[in-house]
Amino acid sequence: MARRLGRTGSIIFLQLIEGMNDTRSWLVTGAILTLLASAIAPLTDNVTPLIPLPVHTYVLFAFIGYGYLIFLPATFVATFGTLWKRPWFGVYGLAAAVVLAMLDAYWWVAQWSAGLASQGRPFTLAVATENVVGFSAVLLLALFGERTRSKRLQAWAYVVLFMLLGWCAFPLLGDYAG
Repeated sequence: MARRLGRTGSIIFLQLIEGMNDTRSWLVTGAILTLLASAIAPLTDNVTPLIPLPVHTYVLFAFIGYGYLIFLPATFVATFGTLWKRPWFGVYGLAAAVVLAMLDAYWWVAQWSAGLASQGRPFTLAVATENVVGFSAVLLLALFGERTRSKRLQAWAYVVLFMLLGWCAFPLLGDYAG
C-alpha cells in the first residue's frame, strides 16, 4: 500500500512538473515557493541551523515588518515574468546564479569568524553546508538547463535560487538584537 501511494505521489508530482509550460504556472509556483521559503524564519523565536536568518530578511523586517514577506516573491514575479519569453532566459538565470553564489561565498569568508564566535561551530558549519548544497543545486540545474536548452530546468533553477535567497543565503551570523 505504501509503495503504491509513493508511486502515485511521484506520478502526480511528475505530471505537475510536466504540465508547467506557461508563464502563469511558473509565476504562481515560484511566488508561492519563494513565499514559503521566506516565511520559515517567523516560525521560530530563535535561529537554528535549519532556520537561519538571511541578513536581507532581518533588514527588511526592521523597516517594513512582515511586509518583508512580499519582497522576494514580488521580485521573483517581476524578473521571471519579464525574462521568461526571452531567448536568453537560461543565460540570465545561470549568470544570476553564478553572481549570487560568488557573493554568498564572499559573505561567508567575511562572516566566518563572526559566525564561529556568535553562533558556534556546529551552527556555522551546518548553515554553510546548506548554502554550498543549495547553490550547487541551483548552478547544476541552471547549467544543465542551458546546455540542454531545457526551459523547465532553467525555470526550476530560477525558482530554487529565489527559495534559497528566502531561506538561507547570506545568513546573519554575528550578534543581532533578536
